[in-house]
Amino acid sequence: MPAERMEIIFETSERFPGRIAFDVSIRDARYIDHKNAGTAKRTKLAFDIMMTADREGYRFIAGKKDAEGEQIRIQRFMSAYPHAAADPRPIVDAFRDQGYDVVCRGSYKAGKVLSWEEYCAMDFHEHAQADREEAAYAAGRAAERAGRDAASILRLQAAALAEEAPVTTQFQSQDQRDAFRVMQAQLRDQETGHKVSEEEEQRAVFAA
Repeated sequence: MPAERMEIIFETSERFPGRIAFDVSIRDARYIDHKNAGTAKRTKLAFDIMMTADREGYRFIAGKKDAEGEQIRIQRFMSAYPHAAADPRPIVDAFRDQGYDVVCRGSYKAGKVLSWEEYCAMDFHEHAQADREEAAYAAGRAAERAGRDAASILRLQAAALAEEAPVTTQFQSQDQRDAFRVMQAQLRDQETGHKVSEEEEQRAVFAA
């Protein structure tokens, strides 16, 4: 089943100086539209988006007041901590790690958030090159993640086989084998409450 497409739309760097701001679009609707839809599926989708952003140091800002005290609608996720404001790539990686086919829009190019001037100064070839670099980075990281997942599965399978494998003991002499058989019979007595007869015990010893 193909991964679901998600668009992360980044604001230019000068729009909110010193911060990174973005919105998310999935299934042709923005985060706030999913949040306000009133259905269980879309509410869960909005919650997953919000929690992912929150873990990476972003908060959803619905609006702020201007110099005259008027409320301005923003409706963007904005970096709330210095580490989040320093690098946009971790939030992109976080959504990719959740299985989304992430496409970055707006001012994001190859791991950087550009100003409007920087964005407009790039020609067609520079835009295409930046997109190829981002695609290569995403593919490489996905391959690393797949390798880690495969290694984890192999470790779990090996542990399960080790637990299921019978315990084998090598005896140095017939006396050791006889003693082990007697011990096994005593353990069976304790587990079943049944007393093994002397004749049965001898048969167990000679059968070894």
